[in-house]
Amino acid sequence: MAHEIPADSIEGAPVVEVDIRDTADPYPIEYEVKVFPKSREALLRRIEELGGKVAEPRHLLEDKRFVPRGDNGENGGAGNGEAGKKKKEKNSAPREASVPFNMVEGEKDRELLKQAFELMGYRVEEGDTGWNIIPPEGPLPPMLARFRKKNVKCFFTVKDQRPANGDEQTLGVRIDSRREVPPPPFDLELRDPDGFREVLKQAGYKKRSEEKKWRTPYEVEDCIIALDEPVESEGKNVESEGMWWIEVEGPSEAAVWAMVEKLGYRREDTAAVSPRKAMELLRARLKGEKQEKDK
Repeated sequence: MAHEIPADSIEGAPVVEVDIRDTADPYPIEYEVKVFPKSREALLRRIEELGGKVAEPRHLLEDKRFVPRGDNGENGGAGNGEAGKKKKEKNSAPREASVPFNMVEGEKDRELLKQAFELMGYRVEEGDTGWNIIPPEGPLPPMLARFRKKNVKCFFTVKDQRPANGDEQTLGVRIDSRREVPPPPFDLELRDPDGFREVLKQAGYKKRSEEKKWRTPYEVEDCIIALDEPVESEGKNVESEGMWWIEVEGPSEAAVWAMVEKLGYRREDTAAVSPRKAMELLRARLKGEKQEKDK
């Protein structure tokens, strides 16, 4: 399970979210940590000192996340708690759906999309113009189907929300491993995102969350440091002052931790949280800082 640090623990040190996805054969492992610094100026100065450069211009990223109906878990779990038992959704049983081949372009993307549906628990049967995806007899496994719109393009990813390594502890922090399709660094671009979302709804999925953020990625040594600034959450504007964080991505666990330390942060202060909870933590920190300033 995810380990969360109480909001008051942010006072003396940055918060780091650990999200390590073990994509298993034939997929590589992606290592990623989320950090909440206090000073943007100090961060950018340190990136410059390390020889970093902007990898891509600042851009708006829209993120929509879907989960199986009946899944009410914040982190994409199966929703076994009281909230999951109490909430019964109409027509929640997944149904067979058809997916035209032209939802994506090219043989490689078709194969990736097929693998994504197989990871989601569907049996995939190929037809003349597309696939039939057939749900399992029991409940759908706890997956996260993610749509990311960047500029005018929309990309699709499926993440397994079941930790592959249970409660394994590494370096004093809990590591969550995830399978993901498509594996980094591949992108799966959708030609008809709206039509594809309708297919997902028919196949048993519902929207869980929606966010928009500005992202500026920096390339530093063998890592990517992405500066994220949320602007909307669930259709509501997000306050801009102090509401930002970074994600550090690298080729190995050692490379990511080394970069975190080079940036001046501690790996022991970690938390695995959703974007929504990340904003709650930041709001709590900002409120505490304001109260101290007003004393």
